[in-house]
Amino acid sequence: MSPALAKTSEKDILTAARRLVRQNGVEGLSMRDVADAVGIRAPSLYKRFDNREALLRAVRDQAQAQFDGHLAAAVKDHSPAHALTKLAGAYRDFARRRPAIYRLLHRPELAPARGNVSGVTIQVVSGLVGTAHADAATRCISAFLHGFVSMEMDGLYSGPGSASADEAFAYSVYVILQGLVNSADSGGGQS
Repeated sequence: MSPALAKTSEKDILTAARRLVRQNGVEGLSMRDVADAVGIRAPSLYKRFDNREALLRAVRDQAQAQFDGHLAAAVKDHSPAHALTKLAGAYRDFARRRPAIYRLLHRPELAPARGNVSGVTIQVVSGLVGTAHADAATRCISAFLHGFVSMEMDGLYSGPGSASADEAFAYSVYVILQGLVNSADSGGGQS
């Protein structure tokens, strides 16, 4: 290992790569830019990461942990129904504050086999509907949240006569919450 690489920690490399993703998006990330940002030569990065995808996967894993922590902090000490509302708001907040990182989390080629469903979401939804229907209910809320924030980031919630994105989001979360509660109360709504 070269002396410069020995002094440069993996954490330093991931921090630089993450900053560059936030600034330039995933497509704008190059190994050379990351190397320059930490003061080493680009070939030296390949001693720690096999390729750009491996580096992006490591950044994605780090971002997933931060995302999960953000959600967990939002739902802590709340009832399941209130926790779902808090989770939805925290999910949207994360995506709005870190759009490039959020998009990185949802790149299919980098996503883990289970997709990008946070364990926090599964816990909250399980507490609301029980374990028998937790998977379906988690997919429902995750699809809504991802779809909504993706459309919002793409500027699709604007125009004359349309509800504000905040109003649409709050109403949608309320409707989904009521549906999940009613479904849980009636045994899952399946025969």
